[in-house]
Amino acid sequence: MAIHKFVAAISAGKPITLFGDGSSRRDYTFVDDIVAGTVAACERVQPGTFNIYNLGNTQTIGLRELVATIEQVIGTPATIEWQPMQPGDVPITFADIRNAERDLDYAPTTGIRDGIAKFWDWYRT
Repeated sequence: MAIHKFVAAISAGKPITLFGDGSSRRDYTFVDDIVAGTVAACERVQPGTFNIYNLGNTQTIGLRELVATIEQVIGTPATIEWQPMQPGDVPITFADIRNAERDLDYAPTTGIRDGIAKFWDWYRT
């Protein structure tokens, strides 16, 4: 969601709002990797049983670095409006994919730069 919002605004020359100092880190995962994990769960989990599977990338990226990567991929600098950190926000989030790796052979393959480049290609069409 953030990547779509940032790409839309930056490519249109509109400002983006960033909260905190830009050091917060998130685990962004390309949609194809999530689909692969979801399909694997549908195919491998026995009916009537359940487990909890986190699907993610486990490779975090800082907010400043994320925006810089988007700027590089789309070739447009961002106009940033800085705001204080939002109450309740946390400095880092990422998925624990051990169960998905073990049971589903889940292994995300799309890195953040490649994912943003693929998203940008899709967005322009």
